[in-house]
Amino acid sequence: MENSFAEQQLVSEMKSVIESQYIQIGDVNVHYLTAPTSVIGEEGKSSPVILIHGLGAFAETWIYNILPLSKKFCVYAPDVVGFGHSDKPDVIYSLAYFVNFLEDFMDALSIERASIVGNSMGGLIALSFALEHPERVDKLVLVDNAGFGKKVSWGLRLLTLPLIGKLLTAKTSKSGIKRGLSGSFYNSKFVTDEWVEKAYAISRLPGSKRTFLATLRSGVGILGLKREAILLDKLPQLQVPTLIVWGKEDKVISVSQAYAAFKKIPKAQLHIFEKCGHAPQVEKAEEFNRVVSEFLI
Repeated sequence: MENSFAEQQLVSEMKSVIESQYIQIGDVNVHYLTAPTSVIGEEGKSSPVILIHGLGAFAETWIYNILPLSKKFCVYAPDVVGFGHSDKPDVIYSLAYFVNFLEDFMDALSIERASIVGNSMGGLIALSFALEHPERVDKLVLVDNAGFGKKVSWGLRLLTLPLIGKLLTAKTSKSGIKRGLSGSFYNSKFVTDEWVEKAYAISRLPGSKRTFLATLRSGVGILGLKREAILLDKLPQLQVPTLIVWGKEDKVISVSQAYAAFKKIPKAQLHIFEKCGHAPQVEKAEEFNRVVSEFLI
């Protein structure tokens, strides 16, 4: 998707249609995006799809996908608890906590079963949820997933160090956010001023830096992903139809991990996006929406 004037207008129109809502889950107020009933097709009314963003991200990372997918499915994209505009309680941000959050989110919206699409950390949450609650998952789409191997980018590893992590996040700047976002894309044109402004604004919300570091350090150390966050050996147990999609030039989590996971998941499908980084739902939005829709139908 090029950043032409026409495409900027299209994104603006999408944002004007997509609904921003909140739901109370226990003591936590959770923000999520969804498409209005008027744009959901007949098929979509009974086919929920939940989009789970990655570490340090927010629901708007699915802005190119919500409406296109809503033509066939009823789509929900939450700000995971601790991120975006959802509350940021002072709790232990573990994988188990996020899995419980996803279950509670579905219960709060009276969703018995759903297909779940997760990017990076969101994919790890989705995968863990599917392993624990296969009866509640129709299909699974894992996008540049965490949890398939130990290696992650050195940038993330360094942030787990107490002094370095605190120093690098203490004074968040727009230029620093831009550098960080650039690492997620093959083509830097996707790091728009609008994305930088949005990420900067969220980083300044009370609790954002604390929850980011706490979540990162719960699953990552200086040597890479911690043992309890690596689910590769559990993949043969996965009972849910699964599609793995990956950006071939991902600098955050190598595409080699996609192939390793593909070999272990029964009847899995694999799609690699050429000239693409860590967020194919943004960088290859049109192809991503087509591939995911065809799989989920």
